[in-house]
Amino acid sequence: MWVNGVHLGEHRGGFGRFRFDVTAVWKPGAANLIAVRADNTKAVPGTPTGETIPLSGDFFVAGGIYRPVALVTVPDASFDLLDHGGPGIYARATVAANAAQVTMLARLRNLGAGPRTLQMLTTIADASGREVARASQPVTLPTGASEASAALSVPSPHLWNGTADPYLYTITATLTDNGRVIDRVAQPLGIRSFR
Repeated sequence: MWVNGVHLGEHRGGFGRFRFDVTAVWKPGAANLIAVRADNTKAVPGTPTGETIPLSGDFFVAGGIYRPVALVTVPDASFDLLDHGGPGIYARATVAANAAQVTMLARLRNLGAGPRTLQMLTTIADASGREVARASQPVTLPTGASEASAALSVPSPHLWNGTADPYLYTITATLTDNGRVIDRVAQPLGIRSFR
């Protein structure tokens, strides 16, 4: 991918999403040129597509860009969308007899010149939208990438059970600066147990 003639990077493979930071080459208020090259040439060992799955498989016949492409803007301090194209938040649950302990890991990025202290609110809502857990804490973001975590407890959780009972909660993480929301990410959350 190129922006205004500057090569930002490449992504190999047909299934994972990816993102590139265009901040350094983007010209606000001006016409910007984004160029993308898709390569679906025959997979031959030693070529860019030779070792790339699914291009090196025997079932892949499509090519080009066939999923949505978006230009995403974020504030200087935000959840890190450059984390392999992920949402910036990740949750893990441990189920006990009467509650699920959920740990949310937030990957954060501060593009500012110095450290910044914000408030991070994490909530879990049930399928009807009712809040069932909440945690709030200050987080200090150094310049660059950092992480923060939050611990929440969901009482008497409704467990996800595949197609038989695909119950999902929603976990939402919000960054605020003096009460003003600057970034928010929400993800579905299935709480389940294996025996």
